[in-house]
Amino acid sequence: MSEFYILTQGRSTFIARPGTGQNSGVVVHNRIISYIYGMKKAITVLVLALLAVSILGANGVMENQNAFYENLQNRVPDPNRTQSAGATTVSDDKKIEENMSRLTRLYKYLEQNYLWDIDHDKTYEAMAEALFSSLGDKYTYFVKAEDMDEYKESMMGTYGGLGFYFSKTYKEYQDENDLSTIYCFLNQIFPNTPASRSGLMAGDLITAIDGEDTGELSANDCAARMKGEAGTSVTLTILRNGATFDVTITREKISVPSVISDMLENSIGYLQILQFYDATASDISKAITDLMNKGMRGLIIDLRNNPGGDVTAALKIADMFISDADLLTVNYKHKENNSTYRAELGVKVPTRIRVAILINEYSASSSEIFSSTMRDNGRAVLVGTTTYGKGIMQAVSAFGDAEISVTVASFVPPSGEEIHQKGVEPDIPVPAPTVKDEEKEAYSALISTTLVRDYVAAHPQYTKENVLNFIKENPDTGVSDDVVALLVRNVYFSRMTYDELPRVDIWFDPQIRAAIDYIEEGLVL
Repeated sequence: MSEFYILTQGRSTFIARPGTGQNSGVVVHNRIISYIYGMKKAITVLVLALLAVSILGANGVMENQNAFYENLQNRVPDPNRTQSAGATTVSDDKKIEENMSRLTRLYKYLEQNYLWDIDHDKTYEAMAEALFSSLGDKYTYFVKAEDMDEYKESMMGTYGGLGFYFSKTYKEYQDENDLSTIYCFLNQIFPNTPASRSGLMAGDLITAIDGEDTGELSANDCAARMKGEAGTSVTLTILRNGATFDVTITREKISVPSVISDMLENSIGYLQILQFYDATASDISKAITDLMNKGMRGLIIDLRNNPGGDVTAALKIADMFISDADLLTVNYKHKENNSTYRAELGVKVPTRIRVAILINEYSASSSEIFSSTMRDNGRAVLVGTTTYGKGIMQAVSAFGDAEISVTVASFVPPSGEEIHQKGVEPDIPVPAPTVKDEEKEAYSALISTTLVRDYVAAHPQYTKENVLNFIKENPDTGVSDDVVALLVRNVYFSRMTYDELPRVDIWFDPQIRAAIDYIEEGLVL
């Protein structure tokens, strides 16, 4: 049987085979299977009994969650094994038996009276899908055998070529005029990739790929159209703040680090964690050592747009800052399985070093765990906007020829405040610049012209003065200065090589500026 580690991801379960990395490119990481939502009510009624029988006799084995140092155990019993006393109540067992009996009668009635032959394998899969769908949890789902290859490929992150994560969701980011249209939402843009150099931003919507509307395509179909051979191109139609425009991107082989580090003004260190992988804690440890050797006196940790990943890595990093204190409690259905994880005695980063953590609405899962435990233990303040709100863990297991993902536990930080569906609120709220409703028409007009590109071509040096001078020379754009500054900055960035790009925008990123101000308040200059 294949073994998979479970990496709690921003909006999904992310699985990876032990010993393998996850390639970053075009990645589907919100795998909410569209056909689940298309089940007819009759199928939903059929679901309980047949699946109950299957659960008693199938060959599925729940895998363990990644470890915190040794193993962060996922205490979920094998569905084939006899459950311990008290695992289900008598009333639960009786209800399951009643539903099984009713469904068996209904199924047999169809077999005896339905005009045509019944495809029993297809019926079973439909019933299984409906059982999971009836729970109303988008992280708990059933993957049919015929979809396994695509599912594992998307979850392993093997799509390459452009350099971003995207998702298609059923509750957010829907076209305001047609709620049935669901576009590709860009969750994270990786640095030094075709996507970043083309000026794409987290929060953009891809409404078409080479002219084909993405609203009618599945997430896998979208990924298949965007990936391709290095050197070939794809045209994406982008919807941003009410404005639509096309971007043609040349595919490349993608290699994305999980950590970016730099030293800012006044000896303030900067660490950006793009995602929590198995090796991220080691990478962070090396980066911190390097920054401390350079005289770091304060530290900014940027978790904006970080969708999560390996919980173990997040806890190991927190342990570098926190000594002998609770880091995380994992709560299961049965309280005897609950576990609380503590930091070891001693720290790598002295408490005299002030820490600010940047978060936003796309910071999820492990990002939220790390942020909340750092704040709750008094080791950091949080700057930005409220996080996404995913504080639950999934177990992924083979189930016959299929795969199942089941929510089995919740993550609770030291404060006891639930993360799931609430998110983590910042201590210093700083919204990112956005286009207001009354500015959308003007913004669309501005980006559809060559005004910014012509200016940048005439003033090719990226300086704070050049960006501000554009704003001064064009006072009537109808768009706020902070948004225009970012637009001009992005055009400059699109013309730079990776080595030329500034690792941190200390001029026009208000959240970075707020974090710097906080740290400088505590520095003895």
